[in-house]
Amino acid sequence: MKKVLLFSILICLFLIQGCGQWISIIPDHPPQTTSSVQQTEDVSYEKNYKIGEKKSAFIGQEIIRVKQYNHIQKYVLKHSEFIKGITAPKDIIIDARYKFHNYQIKIEANKKYQSNDTISTGGEIYYLINLLDKDNMPWGVLISCDGVIYTKAIYSYYDRLLFYPQIITFTPSSLNDKFIAEKEIKDIKETQDKNVKPGIMYELIYSGKNDVSLNATYREYSSDDLARQAFFQNLTYQANAKQIRFKDFVIQIHNVTNEQITYTILEDGLK
Repeated sequence: MKKVLLFSILICLFLIQGCGQWISIIPDHPPQTTSSVQQTEDVSYEKNYKIGEKKSAFIGQEIIRVKQYNHIQKYVLKHSEFIKGITAPKDIIIDARYKFHNYQIKIEANKKYQSNDTISTGGEIYYLINLLDKDNMPWGVLISCDGVIYTKAIYSYYDRLLFYPQIITFTPSSLNDKFIAEKEIKDIKETQDKNVKPGIMYELIYSGKNDVSLNATYREYSSDDLARQAFFQNLTYQANAKQIRFKDFVIQIHNVTNEQITYTILEDGLK
């Protein structure tokens, strides 16, 4: 009876050793990414006029009123690196044994294999190249980011398990030549924040006309609409001027009295 029990234990140990080890790891394909936060700024304007439009203003009214808006956009620019394909340096035969079954996988030299999945084991990320064995069973061979083949295990797509067989051999046994990975880098822009902030507001106000001069007042405000005294300026032009300039503004004068001015904005220099 003891001999039968001892024989049963030995048989069980033999089967366990011959089975190897199966580990449940689901493959994924996250690209290797680096990112940087960048910011762009743009400006828009709210105006009380249109270029080429004829308008009138009385004393104390705005000939020109412009409010500036600052558009600030922050975004993350990700540099994502993808592996498009992996090429073997030479023909490689992989033989693995599971229980009483033998599996043989062949990797052909100079053939580009697609890599659609990655798997992490032992603290490292490996790319999987999908291959069929001699019985048309799908297996994944693990290739490191440096192009080195992982010789301890293969991935079973059928069982969705990482298989560490008791016996696994590679022919040739010396795998000094590294696999060649064809990489592609893509830039992905992701918007994080977009703000519109009021900037300055400025006005050109008609101040009347006399026999000597045509008068206007320039006023500039901060974003919270509080007048800043340092930005008040009185402007004087010839009384009979047909065209006046201020900053980038070109204003055509059609008719002017001490009470009213009729004009057209020809240019403003704004986007």
